[in-house]
Amino acid sequence: MDFLELQDRLRAVGSDPHLAWSPRHDGLPATRHCRGAWNLLEHQGRLLVTVRELGRPPQYPPDTTGPEPVEVADEAEGCALLWELVTRESPPGTHRLVGPPPDLLTRFADICGAPPRPPLFGNPFLATRRDESWWVAEVGGAVELRARNSRPEVATAVRVPVPSVADAHRLLLLELASGDRHRWFGAPRLGLPEGLSREQQLARVSGVPLDVLATALLSERGDGVLDVLAEGIALHLLTPDLVRVVEECTGSPAGRYGDGRSAQLGGNGSRGPSWTLREEGGSFELLRTEERSNTARTVARSAWLAEVQARLLTEVGFAGRPARTGSAGRYLSSPGGCVATPSVLAGVPVLWAQREPSVAPEDCGWRFFSAADTGELGAEDAVVVDVNTVVHLSPAVLAVYPLPVGADVQLVQLAGRAHWYDNRTGRPVDVRG
Repeated sequence: MDFLELQDRLRAVGSDPHLAWSPRHDGLPATRHCRGAWNLLEHQGRLLVTVRELGRPPQYPPDTTGPEPVEVADEAEGCALLWELVTRESPPGTHRLVGPPPDLLTRFADICGAPPRPPLFGNPFLATRRDESWWVAEVGGAVELRARNSRPEVATAVRVPVPSVADAHRLLLLELASGDRHRWFGAPRLGLPEGLSREQQLARVSGVPLDVLATALLSERGDGVLDVLAEGIALHLLTPDLVRVVEECTGSPAGRYGDGRSAQLGGNGSRGPSWTLREEGGSFELLRTEERSNTARTVARSAWLAEVQARLLTEVGFAGRPARTGSAGRYLSSPGGCVATPSVLAGVPVLWAQREPSVAPEDCGWRFFSAADTGELGAEDAVVVDVNTVVHLSPAVLAVYPLPVGADVQLVQLAGRAHWYDNRTGRPVDVRG
């Protein structure tokens, strides 16, 4: 028999197929050895069956795990030996792969950016997050949630005993949700309190239907099933373009969580300086923390959010960028490089508008384009409704009230609503003319 036939036979008799491995069929050509499995591999012109890692760099001591490698004449002889070794370690009738997974679990894995890798030697997985692939198995009458690493290859990196297959699926949902890929920017972090053992985690969610748990993980505040572990970053202090520029200038992603009144951007104190933008007592403040320091100093404070945002751009070395093309080819631009970027937030088309500090006031007249880019829109087509410096648009309209040429204004939040703010007078203005 060849190696894939060996895998079929191991699954059929109820032995653990993950205990046999061959790089010829893995699909990961950079992998040379699978830890924790019996390997059938070529080394220095010989075909060997071994548990050891062969060909280590000279600075590392040789691997002496298990018995000496056994040389075989061909793949058939090697598979016969693998059959003997695996069935001795995992006797027939003691291991069964559980599947297929519920559709809801598969959809949730996709939402989390963790769809399963292709089956390995015909052995399917439920989800793959980074290099860790999960499956459920019945082992000796008990249920286990198992995982293997693919770089480096490890046959079974994690084994979690659970009371039932349904509890294994619940625990996997929580495991996938810990990566926060399913949460939108600005949403609070949800989950179970840190420090709980696996048994305590399962006790919290045991009996909760899988769809109820998945809905809670996608909800705003946990729906009474999960706890709020951290508040989201304060979106009302930011615009998507501001976040984009700071991330590009610093090379670090914005922090996702805070206390609901602040936002952290930059190196988070470990890779270059970081900045915290916060609202306190009716005013706005920008603090800077140097690399490898726990002490923050105030670099700007103002009653106007736009001034503090402008100082942040100066701090990160922003010197002006051209207008960008937004989603679906829609865009707004102005002659001096003012930026208004269309995007989607929680399923709602939005437009974020900001005049960059390097642009002269006389260059701030906006031009509008339709969604199909067929021509300019008039001011009567614009829709301005929102809070938190967001301009909400209907799906058919992509426009914003024009800034009159010569005006020195920005869109800012005041008293929970969005207003145009005149930088010269310090007062909100109606730019509809």
